[in-house]
Amino acid sequence: MSKPSISLCMIVKNEERFLARCLKSVQGLVEEIIIVDTGSTDNTKEIAECFGAKIYTFEWVNDFSKARNEAIKYAQSDYVLVLDADEYLESADQILLLLESLEKDIYFLSIKSFLRGGISTIHPVIRLFRNVPELKFFGRIHEQIIIPADSLFTQDHLEVMINHDGYMKDVITEKNKEQRNLKILLEDLEEQETGFGLFNLGIQYKMMGQYEQAIKTFEKAFPLSMEYSYICKLITSLIQCYMELEQFDKALVICHESIEAYPNYTDLYYLQGQIYESLHYINDASESFNHCLKIGDVRNHELMTFHGVGSYMALTSLAGISLRKGDMTQAIQKVTDSLGINKHYMPSIKLLLDITKNTSFKDAFEFISKTWEISSLDDLKEMIGVLYKLRHPLLYGFCELYNHNVDKSILAAGYLYSKRYNEAASIWYEIEHIVDVDELEDVMLCSILTKDKVLIQKYKHKFSLREKDYKLIIRCLEREELNNNHWAKDLEQLLVRFFEKLIQLHEFDTIDYFVSQMTSYNLQFSFAKILANYGFNDIAINIMDLQLPNVDRDALVWIADQLAAVGNYNESMRFYEFANEQESTFNVLESMYQICIKNNDSYKLFNLIQAMKNSTPKSKWANKLEHYNFLSR
Repeated sequence: MSKPSISLCMIVKNEERFLARCLKSVQGLVEEIIIVDTGSTDNTKEIAECFGAKIYTFEWVNDFSKARNEAIKYAQSDYVLVLDADEYLESADQILLLLESLEKDIYFLSIKSFLRGGISTIHPVIRLFRNVPELKFFGRIHEQIIIPADSLFTQDHLEVMINHDGYMKDVITEKNKEQRNLKILLEDLEEQETGFGLFNLGIQYKMMGQYEQAIKTFEKAFPLSMEYSYICKLITSLIQCYMELEQFDKALVICHESIEAYPNYTDLYYLQGQIYESLHYINDASESFNHCLKIGDVRNHELMTFHGVGSYMALTSLAGISLRKGDMTQAIQKVTDSLGINKHYMPSIKLLLDITKNTSFKDAFEFISKTWEISSLDDLKEMIGVLYKLRHPLLYGFCELYNHNVDKSILAAGYLYSKRYNEAASIWYEIEHIVDVDELEDVMLCSILTKDKVLIQKYKHKFSLREKDYKLIIRCLEREELNNNHWAKDLEQLLVRFFEKLIQLHEFDTIDYFVSQMTSYNLQFSFAKILANYGFNDIAINIMDLQLPNVDRDALVWIADQLAAVGNYNESMRFYEFANEQESTFNVLESMYQICIKNNDSYKLFNLIQAMKNSTPKSKWANKLEHYNFLSR
């Protein structure tokens, strides 16, 4: 039996940024490339011609299926492969072997959509099918091959991965995809209201941050979608919308009910863990993430899923919990395991850097280099990019590995956060235009540290500061008394960001100035939290002692946490009890419970267990606690 032939069919418009990558990925796999262009004004057609494509034009009518079917009608091969320009096949060698044995009529392939920070989703879609008139696309947007109910077409899933980065934020913004897609979806639903159409509309609202509208749309789609494979994605999207709105109780109820219906869908347990973390149900969160590891990533090819929920994503969440508990060994082990599976997952990289924040530069550099192995120039570029985004003190060290062959803005930040302030300033004096907000903050911080009024004046017109706020920054630069406890919220947030950077730089004189002069309650509490986060617990507690007895409940809980962290359990319990008198919450009860275990206080333990069991939402972990187990120790 001869190897079947394949036609690649595509619709494009202004795709010069991606098209060559896509077409290179199918070289040697397809017999012909058919391009239907809907109005390109860039070099898209020229790039397609370089790959020998047959190019046709088609007037865009706000209907993706019509454009797809226009491309298919020109195909001459046995099978049709459909790709978008921002997609590309992952492994040509593996695919060649698979394609030699094609015999089914319809094949589902897997699409991995990259979102941001190493996060990606995987979902199945029909992209390879026999070239027959009965198989064509339907739907103005999120178009699909509709298989006739009475057909005898055979189908299977092919282990082929299509990579897709069209959902990256910069791409969506560049192409104005959100408004275009919303318009088409609404037009499509006006003609015929379907569960799939409503589901896609809900996803669109969610991507645009319109969570309440998304919830209404998902709830309307739900009864029309029960029998379809996208129902699980609909449920998880609904849960995420409630989480974004911080309606965690509702999100948790949906999670629990859905887990009963879909007990092997890992995404539900992962979201459950995230909700418990948000509610400070740490033990419940740990159990949820561990269950993710137990059942692993979703293996059902019909379901949409987040890649890694049963592996590196769950491991990273557990590492973060271990770090919060002070178990550094477990934190390091789990984040290392996570990076061993996916070294590009941003939360893992951030956590790895967070683990080193209280160590020396030399030890941190060695630890990062060993744990996150740089085996190529691309790896080095990626790490520099991450460190620049985080404004991390290790940035300059990795820039040196790149022989300083980096953008001037990156090098200036590297100088700043390695305390080479004058060299950083000299670069910013040379740069004519800065538009990046983070870089402008770097310039402002450098000016404050070096008391350089000329540098800050150069970029004054770029700062989004009111005149009175700018004058306060100048007073900070000159280390004058401020005599002002009323700060605008955005200015407070800026000063808090500066304060953390001062801690990283160990600029203790300037830190003392901030603490002594910026005496508003919000700033003092924020400063204390940052100090504690970097290991200066005693100083942090002293700052909040000066605010007593006017602290709010959040501060009472925070002070209790800090006292517990340094082993002062009796004082810690006293502050927890003050907080609990104002409002009883599960996280405070659980913290009090842990202290009672350490102190072997069985009397308080019984009452705390009962209180935790009565908390809403219910804690599965607390519900399993039995008081007699502790009395018998």
